[in-house]
Amino acid sequence: MKNNFHTHTARCGHAIGSDEDYVKAAIDGGFEILGFSDHIPYPGYFRQGERMHEEELEDYYQSVQALKIKYQDQIKIMMGLEVEFHPQRDPEYLNFIKEQLERCDYLLCGQHDTDFGGTDFARGGNDEELRQYLQDVEVALSSGMIAYLAHPDYFMITRPNWGPLEDEIGEGIVALAKKYQIPLELNLNGVRYHKRHYPQGDFYPYPFPAFWQKVARENCAVVLGYDVHDPELLRDQKREALILDQLQGLKLNILRDWIPAKKRPA
Repeated sequence: MKNNFHTHTARCGHAIGSDEDYVKAAIDGGFEILGFSDHIPYPGYFRQGERMHEEELEDYYQSVQALKIKYQDQIKIMMGLEVEFHPQRDPEYLNFIKEQLERCDYLLCGQHDTDFGGTDFARGGNDEELRQYLQDVEVALSSGMIAYLAHPDYFMITRPNWGPLEDEIGEGIVALAKKYQIPLELNLNGVRYHKRHYPQGDFYPYPFPAFWQKVARENCAVVLGYDVHDPELLRDQKREALILDQLQGLKLNILRDWIPAKKRPA
């Protein structure tokens, strides 16, 4: 089954195209299921180009629901959000996430930064923030609300090397995925950063081979995520092959028929 549960919209400020453009492209690309999962807004905080404004959330829900009905005979459309967990913001922010879950088919966790307006790992991130990343992921996966963990090795965007700390974080994420039985996303969007030179070789920053070796060793459940910000990428048939080639034949437990189930807070 060909599916994708990681789809953004122009509301986030760093994606293009209409919501319907994504649906049409998914149909052209042979997808059977398309899940929308734009970045959840942060109540009371907005940074241009990062995520939708809180006032745009209702339009998002209504638009996806209308597309579900309009294209129900051609493709299954699901409603989701990509959320981030910041324990220091609980309980107000956590309650906001819970409220959105009631309206969604699923939530995926994609940690990018350390707090509202904090350091995005695409722009940096020191060792202390990397340790915070693991702590926040643990809060997310233990919440009982998350369908899967998106781009778990996203932090490698600006890390120059897979060293002892990166290895510790990787081990921790894999252990959490096993403990809570939550799939890890093999994100196909790391190719947009092009290959970079690391002591271990020339790779896209994610999915990073050293991390996915651990995933393969522990036979963790894996789902593919296109992480699309441009409808045309749903017509692109090459990304999966590029990523799997980088992973050098690792035997990953990819769940191609997996569909996220409705979750409830733990």
